[in-house]
Amino acid sequence: MKFLMKFLFNNRLSWGVFIITLFIAAVSLSFLPGQIPIHFSGGAADSWGGKLWILIFPFIQLVFLLFFRLPGVQKGFTSNPKFGNSLKTYYLFVLAFVVFLFCTELMIIAEA
Repeated sequence: MKFLMKFLFNNRLSWGVFIITLFIAAVSLSFLPGQIPIHFSGGAADSWGGKLWILIFPFIQLVFLLFFRLPGVQKGFTSNPKFGNSLKTYYLFVLAFVVFLFCTELMIIAEA
């Protein structure tokens, strides 16, 4: 249990999800058609873009992860009562956002 807690509550897992997302995006580029869905409404694609759009998700993850490494961001997040004053909440927030983008990328690849 202690290993699971240590594994969950650090940014290594978030960086790992980023690497997986980047790898999937890079590999899928050669298999995707020229146009891919980039927006969905009511479960159906309603906006399309070039296949390079698939790289936007790893890019957003990278910017997000680098932002949360800036000095003071973690301290500001964990010292705010609105976020629960917890380092665990901080790590779960970062992980949840990265996983959300990973799942979004998988959905777009599946629809293409």
